Amino acid sequence: MFEQHTLTNTKPYRDYLNKINLNRLRVIELGIGSGKLTELILARNPIEVMGYEIDPTIVEISHPKLKLIIGDFTKQDFSYLNDECCLISNPPYSQLDFIKDNLIDKYKINNVLIMTSLKKRSKFSDYEEVLLFSGTDFEP
Repeated sequence: MFEQHTLTNTKPYRDYLNKINLNRLRVIELGIGSGKLTELILARNPIEVMGYEIDPTIVEISHPKLKLIIGDFTKQDFSYLNDECCLISNPPYSQLDFIKDNLIDKYKINNVLIMTSLKKRSKFSDYEEVLLFSGTDFEP
């Protein structure tokens, strides 16, 4: 069984993404799930979205700018990451340490919008906190 927490209230993300110019960036999204956040990202016209999802049975989106990679993102090659990439993700919280250490820090990604649990928030203490969600904004 895969760790899933599906965002049901997309308004805070939509409002924040409307302030970001993504049209010159490649967006990396880890754990795209059904694609609700992916749709919001694609509406901002990025160069492309590299979407990673371990569970192919829940993916409900396709788009010409979406490159979908099915599999465990911790086992993928991210050597293509650079300063023209933006990480936007509502990832499995169990993978936050991997994401911070092996992607954000390793490849020096400056453009990051990531959802984290309060428990893991200290790992991202040098980041600006801009969105707050409640437990009712997710399923299950």
